[in-house]
Amino acid sequence: MKDIQKEDNKLIYLIEGVQIISFIMIIIISSFMVNIYILTFPLLNYLFLWILVIAYRIYKQTSNKLKKKIL
Repeated sequence: MKDIQKEDNKLIYLIEGVQIISFIMIIIISSFMVNIYILTFPLLNYLFLWILVIAYRIYKQTSNKLKKKIL
Protein backbone atom coordinates (compact mmCIF):
# COMPACT_ATOMS: atom_id res chain seq x y z
CA MET A 1 0.00 0.00 0.00
CA LYS A 2 2.82 2.42 0.89
CA ASP A 3 4.60 1.57 -2.38
CA ILE A 4 1.51 2.62 -4.37
CA GLN A 5 1.35 5.86 -2.39
CA LYS A 6 5.01 6.58 -3.15
CA GLU A 7 4.38 6.03 -6.87
CA ASP A 8 1.39 8.41 -6.76
CA ASN A 9 3.52 11.05 -5.02
CA LYS A 10 6.24 10.64 -7.66
CA LEU A 11 3.67 11.16 -10.42
CA ILE A 12 2.29 14.26 -8.71
CA TYR A 13 5.79 15.70 -8.32
CA LEU A 14 6.51 14.90 -11.97
CA ILE A 15 3.30 16.65 -13.12
CA GLU A 16 4.07 19.71 -11.00
CA GLY A 17 7.64 19.80 -12.28
CA VAL A 18 6.52 19.64 -15.90
CA GLN A 19 3.90 22.29 -15.15
CA ILE A 20 6.46 24.67 -13.64
CA ILE A 21 8.97 24.11 -16.47
CA SER A 22 6.37 24.69 -19.18
CA PHE A 23 5.10 27.79 -17.38
CA ILE A 24 8.65 29.18 -17.27
CA MET A 25 9.05 28.40 -20.98
CA ILE A 26 5.82 30.29 -21.74
CA ILE A 27 7.12 33.28 -19.76
CA ILE A 28 10.47 33.25 -21.59
CA ILE A 29 8.96 32.90 -25.08
CA SER A 30 6.24 35.46 -24.53
CA SER A 31 8.67 37.94 -22.97
CA PHE A 32 10.85 37.71 -26.08
CA MET A 33 7.78 38.32 -28.23
CA VAL A 34 6.51 41.18 -26.07
CA ASN A 35 9.90 42.92 -25.76
CA ILE A 36 9.64 43.97 -29.40
CA TYR A 37 6.25 45.63 -28.86
CA ILE A 38 6.68 47.15 -25.38
CA LEU A 39 8.58 50.13 -26.78
CA THR A 40 5.76 51.03 -29.18
CA PHE A 41 2.71 49.85 -27.20
CA PRO A 42 2.93 50.31 -23.40
CA LEU A 43 -0.56 48.82 -23.02
CA LEU A 44 0.78 45.43 -24.09
CA ASN A 45 2.62 45.30 -20.78
CA TYR A 46 -0.71 44.98 -18.96
CA LEU A 47 -2.01 42.55 -21.58
CA PHE A 48 1.10 40.41 -21.06
CA LEU A 49 0.52 40.33 -17.29
CA TRP A 50 -3.11 39.29 -17.79
CA ILE A 51 -2.04 36.51 -20.18
CA LEU A 52 0.38 35.22 -17.54
CA VAL A 53 -2.34 35.24 -14.87
CA ILE A 54 -4.78 33.38 -17.14
CA ALA A 55 -2.11 30.83 -18.15
CA TYR A 56 -1.26 30.20 -14.48
CA ARG A 57 -4.93 29.63 -13.60
CA ILE A 58 -5.32 27.17 -16.50
CA TYR A 59 -2.23 25.27 -15.33
CA LYS A 60 -3.57 25.09 -11.79
CA GLN A 61 -6.91 23.70 -13.00
CA THR A 62 -5.32 21.09 -15.27
CA SER A 63 -2.86 19.95 -12.60
CA ASN A 64 -5.71 19.52 -10.11
CA LYS A 65 -7.67 17.47 -12.66
CA LEU A 66 -4.64 15.28 -13.35
CA LYS A 67 -4.10 14.74 -9.62
CA LYS A 68 -7.73 13.68 -9.19
CA LYS A 69 -7.45 11.24 -12.12
CA ILE A 70 -4.31 9.66 -10.65
CA LEU A 71 -5.67 9.47 -7.10
